[in-house]
Amino acid sequence: MSNPTRSQTHELVGSLTESELTSLLEAARVALADGDIAAQIADSMDISDSELSAMQDLLHSILKG
Repeated sequence: MSNPTRSQTHELVGSLTESELTSLLEAARVALADGDIAAQIADSMDISDSELSAMQDLLHSILKG
């Protein structure tokens, strides 16, 4: 399965209800808060600890507002 294009991703995100988007972001926040799961995600996405930390910070910022 190929990755969606940026346009396809924007279209998909735009089609979500606010509740659906919030639920997805909250699930990501909870997953990244667990050290073991966060490490697995970082490994599978091949991202650095600093990139992972930036993702966590962004999710916290989005969800607290």
